[in-house]
Amino acid sequence: MAVETTTMTISLLTDGVSYIPTQVTSTTVGELREELGLGGQIILSQEDAADVIAADVTELQEGMRLSHVPTGMKGGKDK
Repeated sequence: MAVETTTMTISLLTDGVSYIPTQVTSTTVGELREELGLGGQIILSQEDAADVIAADVTELQEGMRLSHVPTGMKGGKDK
């Protein structure tokens, strides 16, 4: 029996310029790190509140806006 894989689209900022629609099969931030090979911090961008660092257990939702800040970066610049 085939295993059905569910995908969703999130908006991911990885280059510091623009959010890119990204299809993923992950259901949490921790799984997203593994799926896309992301180190550093993942920031949850919220419309009505301040951005927050997302814990690995944070559940992903369709259309969620996330920013990836690689290790060794601060404010979009190398330390």
